[in-house]
Amino acid sequence: MNFIRFNATDGIELEGLLYDAGKESIVINIHGWAGNFYENYFIQEEALALNNSNISFLTINNRGHDFKCYLTNTENGNSIVGGGLYEDASESKYDIEGAINFCKSKGYKRIILQGHSSGAQKVINYAIEKNYKDVILLSPGDLYEEARSSNDVDIESLQITAKNLISEGNGDSKLDIPIWDNYFTAKTFINTLGKDGFSDVFPIMRKEKNPILEKYNGNLLIVVGTNDSYLNPYSNYEALEKWLKNNFINAKIDYLNLEGETHSFTNNTENFAKKLTEMVLKIL
Repeated sequence: MNFIRFNATDGIELEGLLYDAGKESIVINIHGWAGNFYENYFIQEEALALNNSNISFLTINNRGHDFKCYLTNTENGNSIVGGGLYEDASESKYDIEGAINFCKSKGYKRIILQGHSSGAQKVINYAIEKNYKDVILLSPGDLYEEARSSNDVDIESLQITAKNLISEGNGDSKLDIPIWDNYFTAKTFINTLGKDGFSDVFPIMRKEKNPILEKYNGNLLIVVGTNDSYLNPYSNYEALEKWLKNNFINAKIDYLNLEGETHSFTNNTENFAKKLTEMVLKIL
């Protein structure tokens, strides 16, 4: 295991951990909202399980790591504010591309993108835009509906306020109503939680279809836990599987429900890692 630094393609410096097990294949992990490259318990177990099958693993920070962070642009030396309350999620493509370039520079041949939680939205958006063929989605969710249903606020009115601030050139201004006890900037709210925004990719709990997902036609491994609190309204996991397959109609899907598992696979991380590794080996 080695600590690494790399540059996103727009110059932002980011960090990660590399578990090397040879150059044939590597999985790149993109964390969820306000997360980071090391906090999820499944990271270590997945890395070890993949390494035991001669698959390398890279887990990285993206510019939305933690609630607030300071990022350096190595091209001009400027410092900018990032983190889950400040990021523009649509810029995640620069982070993903930078991580892919890093892996290519080290000689890795087959590169698989993995997104956990809201990282799944970032990964699938990138894969569709770039026609990328190997993707893992862990606990993908309906961010807009989760924000709407779990907060005692008028999310529709908040969205209008955020859009007005952005149109006035004040996208970095904080909204005056909190979501999950946190105050988002206008642009972050729209691109992370807003209806029809960058991250509104999986309208799962609204049971709506998203035609853009038909554009993805590569390998798609999906793992969810049946005790994922963010998917509670979808207690019928056969219906969830049907929704995913009805939207990813051109993908080569391998789908797994892990009985009793949580959003971050905390109940039995070793079993999660074993099952996911088996799925990865099928596409190599």
